[in-house]
Amino acid sequence: MNKCKLCEHNEANQTGSHIIPHFLIKSMVNEGGSKKRDKEVSFGINSIDADVFFGRSVTIDKIEETMGKPLTDDEIEGQSNHFTIDNMLCDSCEKKLAIVESYYSLNSENGKVDAKVSTIFWYSILWRISASKCSGLTMKNKDEKKIRKLLNSTLTLNIKTVKENSISNTSLFDSIAYKLLKVEELDEEDGLLFMAHPTLFTPYSLIINNFTIFFYTRLSYLKNISQNFFGFEKLYTKNSPVISESMFEECHIVDRQVFFKCVKKFADFKVKDFGDKLKIFINSTFRNLTGKNASPQLVQNSIHEIIYGESTMGERYGQIRMHRIIAKHIILEQQINFR
Repeated sequence: MNKCKLCEHNEANQTGSHIIPHFLIKSMVNEGGSKKRDKEVSFGINSIDADVFFGRSVTIDKIEETMGKPLTDDEIEGQSNHFTIDNMLCDSCEKKLAIVESYYSLNSENGKVDAKVSTIFWYSILWRISASKCSGLTMKNKDEKKIRKLLNSTLTLNIKTVKENSISNTSLFDSIAYKLLKVEELDEEDGLLFMAHPTLFTPYSLIINNFTIFFYTRLSYLKNISQNFFGFEKLYTKNSPVISESMFEECHIVDRQVFFKCVKKFADFKVKDFGDKLKIFINSTFRNLTGKNASPQLVQNSIHEIIYGESTMGERYGQIRMHRIIAKHIILEQQINFR
């Protein structure tokens, strides 16, 4: 068994480790806004392949509504939770992370989170996202080592000791900071997301549900405002506080309409990116079947049916459905050409 990626000493025997703490994303992924665990319904798109994950307590009706059919036992067994990972951590490191998560969850609403503990909390998430290699974002090696050292030097099984360790290791906090933005007053129908930008690192930039977080692994990066993060970077340049300069965490509240304008820019980017990848996929499939390049009309017709054709959400971008649609349009085009 591999060693734990955090302590690098114990065996990585922990299964189901949350890459992102459940309390941060439950309103985003849980069925019907439930606050319970195992009620997740989450969608993932890697390149052009999509998959759905259903928690163990999701109702059969919800599964059939999403997939258009019940799942077989093998399909249920073969699911992969988009926000957990097996055998990356040992059980000891998992428990230490849980101590900080529990503290943050209990204290963040009243605005009394110790700034150093909140730094440990948010940077532990960034580290897990990078170390898991599941979300597209990989920190620079020196940055990942720096944050791993911070976590190993401060995390314990007692929050009081975590605070004491953060004081005795204060130099580890001197070169890092983060800014936290939050949108409030969300409606139930607001579709939120998780996004870890794969190429930005000055700062590293995340969207987690209704939070946007910017991580600075050098304080000189605080002066950098050139990175384009779908407009979110314009929300923090003047108003949002820097967490490294106060006793308690401070969160900059963002106007709901402004926030969703940025979300729309991100969505438009993803749609274009997905469309470009679909074109490549359709052309590749056509060449494999016919030895020729697909006509622009076939590509356009296939994309339109994939995106807008009748389908359940869970099946829409599945490989089987997309191959079926492409094959259909190949046959139609061949029939037209034959005539």
